[in-house]
Amino acid sequence: MLPRTHIMIHHSLTRDGQTVSWGAIRRYHVEHNGWHAIGYHYGVELVGDQYEALLGRSELDAAAACPQQQMNSRALHLCCVGNFDEAPPPTAMLETLVQLVILPAMAEYGIPVERIIGHHDIRPSKTCPGTQFDLEVVRKMSQESIGTLAGAEHWHQAESAGKGPLAGLRRGAPGEPSQQVLAERLGRPVASLAQLESGLVLPTDDLVPGYAKALGIAEHEVLEAFALAAMDYHRQRLAEASAKAGFLHQRRSQRPPRPGRAAA
Repeated sequence: MLPRTHIMIHHSLTRDGQTVSWGAIRRYHVEHNGWHAIGYHYGVELVGDQYEALLGRSELDAAAACPQQQMNSRALHLCCVGNFDEAPPPTAMLETLVQLVILPAMAEYGIPVERIIGHHDIRPSKTCPGTQFDLEVVRKMSQESIGTLAGAEHWHQAESAGKGPLAGLRRGAPGEPSQQVLAERLGRPVASLAQLESGLVLPTDDLVPGYAKALGIAEHEVLEAFALAAMDYHRQRLAEASAKAGFLHQRRSQRPPRPGRAAA
């Protein structure tokens, strides 16, 4: 997984309506631009009478949205369908954006609120995500939803420190070598090993044999540990997404009916 450092918000510069146009954007990016997928990682659009979060390209892939300052790789790219040079985004759209896309991304990547940015922040010639799209509103909503975020990145690192698959292998290896001992065997700085042991990213092919040999285990055990960790990670993400979706649905069901509509 790419080490995301920012969340970048875009708008589609199209008029949103009662039908999904996310598919039309995807088709244009694939058929006209020749890309393998839509350029964004996620989108938010009005589907019927509800705003929905829509999947774009895989988070494992770089975006095709802002190459300046390597932001295609550094940022998670979100597109709000609509033209927000003409009018501000509706509150309901921003609630969906924050609850279903931004908050999970902040928690997963340890991204603090000040790194929620617009395309315009990196490429000033663009108005994206729109002259009437107030990013401060999104930052404030995110802050209120997830709590004080000044230490979000440190919290994320502390939560993952020493809990990766490699750390588990070291603790279960013959003799249970300490981090210091293993670092000496590998000829790596302790800080470098600590970072490796805190992540879910599989070490490069050239590191796996040396790590397995230093621990006295087979190479396939290193690979299996990461496969199991990846399965647990995705089960957790699915559970979190389901819980967030249920919470948001409950909040919507408690809202008063819109003018001209009868309560369900």
